[in-house]
Amino acid sequence: MIMPVMAHAANMCIKNDAVMVVLDPQVGGSSNGYSNTGKTWSTKFSYGIISGIGGCYSNVGATQGGVASDQNITPYTTGTHCYCKMLKPAESAWVYSGYSDNSYCAYNCANYCASYAASAVAVALRVGLFSTVGI
Repeated sequence: MIMPVMAHAANMCIKNDAVMVVLDPQVGGSSNGYSNTGKTWSTKFSYGIISGIGGCYSNVGATQGGVASDQNITPYTTGTHCYCKMLKPAESAWVYSGYSDNSYCAYNCANYCASYAASAVAVALRVGLFSTVGI
């Protein structure tokens, strides 16, 4: 009996002056930086640096990190649940970090975005950020 094998391939066109970055949520980061005042964060990976902003909101869509929100969150909204948004290398949706704090969310959110994006155990946040690029 002969079993046919289907081969699938993907072609991708990239402009000469463009850079392609493969965002792999299974790879943890090695270092991070943040500004609690500026609400910005960044995390270094073997494939490059991702960076973004953090913002708090009063509602959470789920009890675990990595869930995207359709709310109008900004770095200056108030609430108890910390959300992260990747801006570089591509823009993502706002994604719940998994961190909640009644008193210090606005102050600590950028720190948690950077730390959780780098964490080996926080794969859900990276999956949420990377899978919502362009949405």
